[in-house]
Amino acid sequence: MRINEIITESQVLDEITRPDTMGNAQSILLKAGYKQIGDGWYADVYAKPDADHVLKLFSVTDTAYPKFVNMTIQNPNIHFPKFKGKMMKVNEHYYAIRMEKLTSLVKLMLDHGYDILGDIEDYIYGYANYGKSWPETDVRGKEVTEEIAQLEKTQPGITKACDLISHLIKSGVAGIDLHPGNLMMRGDTIVFTDPVS
Repeated sequence: MRINEIITESQVLDEITRPDTMGNAQSILLKAGYKQIGDGWYADVYAKPDADHVLKLFSVTDTAYPKFVNMTIQNPNIHFPKFKGKMMKVNEHYYAIRMEKLTSLVKLMLDHGYDILGDIEDYIYGYANYGKSWPETDVRGKEVTEEIAQLEKTQPGITKACDLISHLIKSGVAGIDLHPGNLMMRGDTIVFTDPVS
C-alpha cells in the first residue's frame, strides 16, 4: 500500500504543503528543485528544469486572474494557456495553479519588425471601448484593426481571444495588463498567460 493511500488528503506531504505565505512556498519549492522563472506584482512562477508545466502562485488580491482562468476554461481557444488541474486556494493569502510551460514572445516580436504587443493591447482596449465600431476619425483604430486582421492570418483565433479578453475589461472585472511576460509562445502560437489585472 502507498503512503498516500494511508495518509488523509489534508496530511499528504508534497513540494507545497500549504505554507502560510508565498515567500515560504518559494523556499520550499526552491529546496525541492524548482527555479523561479517569472514574477509580477501579484504572482511568481516556478518550474523544474525538465518539467512540461509551471506552477504559478498568485495573491488573492489579484481578483482578475481567477476570472481570466475561468473564462479560458469556459471558452477554449488555442491562444489561451492549458491548465493542468484546478486552481487551488492554498489559504486566505494566495492561490496555486499549474499550467503548460511556454516560451518567450521576444523572438516573434523581433521577427515581425513591428510592435505586435502594442497592436494587440490597442486592439483589446479599443474593442472594450468601441466594439467593432471604432470612430472614423481614429487613425490608430483603423491601423490596429488592419494589423490584427493580418495577424489573424498567421495566428487563427487570436481575434476571438482578444475579443473575449476585451469583454472581461468592458465588464469592469479586470483591466488590461500586457507585457512580454503575460503574452508568450507555444511553438509558433501566441498565448495570453495573464493579460488582465
